[in-house]
Amino acid sequence: MIKIVSRLPRAGGVISSQLVALGCALAGMLAWEAAEALWPGTHGPALLLPAIALAGAVGGRPGGVGCVLFLSLLTLGEELALGHGTLSGGEALTLLAAGLLVALVAGELRHVTDEGNQLRQALHEMEALGQAGRWKWNAASQTISLCASAWRVLGRPAGTGPVSLGQLHNHLHPDDLEAFRQAGRDLETAPVEVVFRLLPGATGETRALLLRGRPAGPGEAAGVLMDVTAQHRAEQDWARAVARHERLYRELTHRVKNNFQLVSSLLRLQARRTPPEVKAALEMAGERIQSMAALHEALHQAGDAGSVPLVRYLETFAHWIIRHWMARRPVVLHVETVPASLSRDRTLPLGMAVAEMVSNALRHAFPEGRHGNIHLRLEREEDMLVLSVEDDGAGMDALAAMRSAGFGMTLLQSCARQLDGDLLTEHRPRTRFSLRFPEATPD
Repeated sequence: MIKIVSRLPRAGGVISSQLVALGCALAGMLAWEAAEALWPGTHGPALLLPAIALAGAVGGRPGGVGCVLFLSLLTLGEELALGHGTLSGGEALTLLAAGLLVALVAGELRHVTDEGNQLRQALHEMEALGQAGRWKWNAASQTISLCASAWRVLGRPAGTGPVSLGQLHNHLHPDDLEAFRQAGRDLETAPVEVVFRLLPGATGETRALLLRGRPAGPGEAAGVLMDVTAQHRAEQDWARAVARHERLYRELTHRVKNNFQLVSSLLRLQARRTPPEVKAALEMAGERIQSMAALHEALHQAGDAGSVPLVRYLETFAHWIIRHWMARRPVVLHVETVPASLSRDRTLPLGMAVAEMVSNALRHAFPEGRHGNIHLRLEREEDMLVLSVEDDGAGMDALAAMRSAGFGMTLLQSCARQLDGDLLTEHRPRTRFSLRFPEATPD
């Protein structure tokens, strides 16, 4: 019935639907009269219902109801002209009620059919614009049915019926065949989504398709096939660009590290040929260059994202300090950190501050092989981070020595400014340097 209605022309507009209603009403009356003339005793009014149904199917609900009204007017006019009615009052009411019911049902059927046609047309347009097509898979026959749009996506002429999976596999790139087969196995119980490539066509282009589907009943599945060649090509270009970026970044990191080591070696060589009063300054400068190289390496190991996790960064640098500065000293370095992150441009001054604080404690708080402990802590106080280095060494002497050295304190104050923070010093009961700064960059 729906197929029949869908093939009937649609009367658009009120006037058109009422003209259809009038025509169907006249045709129904003529059929009534002809039936009674040819077959006396025939219940002619029953022939009015098909006329009402036709009016509703073509003109929608307005056409069907209009046909009932026109028939009522025609029968009323006939009754006035003849002086009597062909139908009793009960028959007339029954026919009117049945006619209205038929008109509403036929009109609703027309409405549903029109909406279905519109949705079908929209689906075809969407498939054409989005380069997509529908498919249906049957597990019993191991065949897949493709709509015309899906065949176009495959770049093949439309088939006349379902095709076997083996026939479909012949069009796939060999490297993607196993993933496609696995998706077919998974499709029996769960939704799947797999990207695969087709064998190069006549133009030599390798196209990528996305198959997405889900179970649609016992032994069946359905879904959509989409052309994602442009997206796949963009993802490949992006992956190549990322790989190139990582390769250049590793090369740059390696060269920077080598340059730091070269400068540090030159400073050590120069320190051997200089007077004692200059030698100490050169050796200290060499240590700072070494620590900057270690900080750069720790920054590289922490990742190349926009923000650096400080736990991994500080622990990596602390291990370097233990290996290079504390290997032969009876001093233990303790590290305690809270999860936090910092932008890359603020991470280096933080590491330089750590290096300066720890090296100061080693030089001045633990002279002549003195035993002790150094505590490196990163704590959180409300929306601020506090980095502190505390030792149980010589106490006030270490702080005084650093202040007298001048450059070390100047460097720490410079690091504090770059972090938008404050530098605090304590000497009772232990020497403690603290750097308090915001985790996020102030606006």
